Parts: sequence; C-alpha cells; structure tokens
Amino acid sequence: MPLIRNGRTGPGAPKAKGTRAKSGCYTCRIRRKKCDEARDDNGHCHTCVRLKVQCLGFGDKRPKWLSKGKCDEILSKIKRFLAGGSVLAPEASYLILRDGDSEAASSPGDPLEPYDVGFLPYEDLVLDDFGPGPVELEGFIRTWSRGRQDLLLPQSPSLSYNASTIPYDLDLENLYVPPNLPPFSIMDIESTLIDVELDRRYTDMVVGMQYQFSDEGTRTEILHSIQSPGRHQASTRLLAFIHERRHSSPLSIALEDESAQSRYSELMAALNDPHSYDDDQAMASLTMISTLLFDGGRGNWQLWLNMVAKYAHILLGTSPQIALMRCNKKQAFLIKACIWFDVLASVTTQTEPSFLHVTRALFSPYASGISDINNPDSDMMTVMGCESRVVWAIAEVSALAAWKQQEIDEGRLSTMKLVQRAEPIFRCLNEPLNAYGHPDSRNLCSEVFRMAARVYLLSVLNGDFPNAEDLKKAVREAVQLMADADNAVVRSTVFAFFVCGCLTNDEGLRGILCDQLRREGSVGNCAAVLELLEQVCTDPRGKQEPVPWRRALRKGNLLLV
Repeated sequence: MPLIRNGRTGPGAPKAKGTRAKSGCYTCRIRRKKCDEARDDNGHCHTCVRLKVQCLGFGDKRPKWLSKGKCDEILSKIKRFLAGGSVLAPEASYLILRDGDSEAASSPGDPLEPYDVGFLPYEDLVLDDFGPGPVELEGFIRTWSRGRQDLLLPQSPSLSYNASTIPYDLDLENLYVPPNLPPFSIMDIESTLIDVELDRRYTDMVVGMQYQFSDEGTRTEILHSIQSPGRHQASTRLLAFIHERRHSSPLSIALEDESAQSRYSELMAALNDPHSYDDDQAMASLTMISTLLFDGGRGNWQLWLNMVAKYAHILLGTSPQIALMRCNKKQAFLIKACIWFDVLASVTTQTEPSFLHVTRALFSPYASGISDINNPDSDMMTVMGCESRVVWAIAEVSALAAWKQQEIDEGRLSTMKLVQRAEPIFRCLNEPLNAYGHPDSRNLCSEVFRMAARVYLLSVLNGDFPNAEDLKKAVREAVQLMADADNAVVRSTVFAFFVCGCLTNDEGLRGILCDQLRREGSVGNCAAVLELLEQVCTDPRGKQEPVPWRRALRKGNLLLV
C-alpha cells in the first residue's frame, strides 16, 4: 500500500519505522530528512544540491552559531523555499542559508538532533511530516503585526489562479487556526499564495531581466537579500506583479491596477523616510525604477533615483575609490547601478550628471587608481554590460551638451573650445573594446554603447543634423553592429536604438532598429522607445532644421535604460 503525505500507510496501518542517524549534513539534519552523504566537488551533499538549498557541511556536533533558534529559523526558510515549488523550475534559484560554507563546520557545540531515515514521499513538495492532530500550514498564516510588514501582504490581490498554479491541496473549510490569533479570511490565505507565486516569478524570471548582465555573485546577493521580509522583498513582488500583468494585458498600464496601486502606495509611504537610509531601502528604490521601466518607462523615476542617490552619496563619502573597495558586494552594486542610472538619466534631462565627479574619479581612462580594468570593484561590465570608460564617456558627453547649451544661452559659445573639450572623449571612444573574459552578448552590448556614445558626441559637436558626413558614418557603423543584437542586448541598449534611430535619414537603417524594438513586446520600455522614435521621425521639419529628439525625450520624460 502506498505511503500518504503524513508518513502513514492506509487506514489502520502503523507508521513506517525508520532508524535514527547522527551523520549527514547539517542542512538535512535540521530538516530531519535522509541525507545521502554523497558529496560533490564542493563538499555539498547531493540531496541539498538537488533541492537547490545550501549545504551547511558535515560534523558530529552542531556548531556554536547553529543555536536552536537558528535551526528553527533555517527550517522555516527552507520550508517556504520548497513550498514555492522552486525545485521544480529548470532555472530555479539557490537558497542561501548562511554566508560562507566553511564556517558551518567550525566551532563544534551541542549534538544536533538526529533525523529519521526512511522513505519520505513527496519530499520535494511537502511542508512537513504532519503527525496526528491539526495541521498548521507553515507560511500560510498571516502575520498579524500592524506595522510596516503589512505592505508585504496587500488586501487586494488580483492575479488569477488555477489548480496547476497552487501546488497544495488546501482544505479551507477545516483549516486549523492556532489559538490567540484573530480570525482571518480566505482572502488572507489567497494573498499569501499570491506572494509565494510572485516570489517564484521574480526569482525564476524577473531578476534575470532586471539585471541582465550582472554577474552570478551579484544576483545571488540580491536573491539572498529578499529572503527576509522587508521593503526590498515587497518591491520585488510588485515588480513581479507588473511583469505578469504586462504579459497578460500588453496594452494596459499595469500600475493602474487596483492591487498594484495599493502595493505602490504602501511602498511609497514606507520608503519615503528621510531618517532611514540603508541597503534595504536603496535596493527597494532601485527596484521601483525597474518597475516603472517594466511598465513602459515613464513615471516619477526621478523620485526613486534620488532615494538611491542619497544612500550612494553616504556610502561614497569623500573618497569614491576607497569607499567602493571597502563596501560589501551589495553596496558596491548599489553605487555602480546608481551611477549608471544617473548617467543615462542625464541624456533625458539634458543636465550634467549628478555623479559626474564620482564617474571621473572612478572610471576616467585618464585618471589613475581604481579605474584599472583588472579591478573588479570598478567593472561596470558586470552591472549593466558597459565598459567603465564608456560609462565615463557618456557622462562627459551629457556634461558637454549641457555646457554647450549654457554657452549658447549666454551668447559666448567658442567652437574651438567645444572641440578641445570633446577631443579626449573621442580618443577614448575610438579605442577598441578591452579584452574581457565576458560572454559574447555582454561584449556586444558594451560595443553598442561605445558606438552609440560616438553618435551622441557627434550630435553635440555638429548639432542634430543627420546629413553630416561623420554623423552618417557613425550611425551606419553602429546600426550594422546592432543588427546582430539579441534580446538581452536590445533591452539593455535602448539608448543606442533611440539616438541612432533619430539621427539618421536612411529609412533602411531606421527600419532595422524599429523592427528589433517591435519584436521585444510589451514588457519593458522598448515599445515606448519605439513610439517616441517614430513620433520624432514623423515630425515635419525642413532640411535646415535639426532633429528635435532632445526636446521630445525631455518632454516625454522617458528613461533610456
């Protein structure tokens, strides 16, 4: 007779006996599950590898850091992770339980409780081995604190579900409610189920689109940071919600949904705290920018960028080079991501980048120090797929454009001085790509940015006149490179697609760019970039008039990220 979920056989049959064991890895012993004790090249047991859960190592006695409370915390985290069905996804995430595997086997303390050896059916899916009596579903009882954590579980979910979406059979009528908790409704359980599904969507799909060219270590750090309740976790759930809605309703603005508005408003209230600047707030604000980008690219992204910028300035202090090297991995990512958004935001706002002095100190090819290409702390390639020196060049072009406009407004523009200021930028952009060991798509992405930065610079020198010979040549060379771009490159380099598309009169070249943007669909800002590009190009103007792409971009407030 087959085993059932609670570990018993059919009616009247005794529970299958299993021997008790004191070996096995700490993770399996915390779970009270059988450990195969077979280790891979990294010393991780095959059971943990299969479940995509960090193996905490082996030992006869529990380490001192692994207290009873810590064991309970780890067990709860594993249950939530497995309950989300992550082990079933082909590209599922990896659950981090503790930073530094080697620390797990040190400092022996008290013996860890043994686990049961024996068949445990549905091991990948069950939340626990339920014994006699009522069943308390871990993770399905709402947290009743009325503080800020309420924003993690909004009252108005609207995602649709079917039997295949929810991996458990819930008897809602007979669901056990622990004592001393206020009554709750079916809506509370449904809201929690939605958050489980949003966490899974973000982990398995969205984070890879949000930070397409980030390195594996950075993504692991990001996923680690949303394991605990907080503002960053809430923001990633909103982003996953927007991603789902843009797929199901491509022509609508997802943030107009009532549930999305509720989540957005609660995050706005929680994040807009002038006395709270920390990693969690900054990562959440960064994700809110991505939320607007996923939902078409418009909205008050300046608000969220300012929040990230305030924290980045605190981290940087007076010496960007020293600060960046001393930051942890997540803080270093925050700084570099903020710089990147700031640089591309300056193209839209047509102002000098706020972090121009930082960009010069960190990434200028003419400065010594951290800008060395072998220094991982300065590598912008693993943030957004753009060489550090190209990031510097785009920032300098925006600063040059702002300076030129100011000189024109004052009636004192010197063409010779303009050319002199542009010369070192040209010298930087004319150099070939550095020999990075990155994937081809990341190298292609950086080359697209380099070629588009040359087009951007020539538009400042010549004015926005597509028939200028050097500008025509630069656009043609850039488009030839962009014609081979895959989806990840197209989504990451919309700045290049917009600038090159606006600054050409060649319908064939523009058609290549428009077709690529059109194929990207509704998720992200490619559709909005295409719409604005076509608007600029259909605007009637004489041959002696410049292309009004700057005015259109500033008016549309579209962030080209």
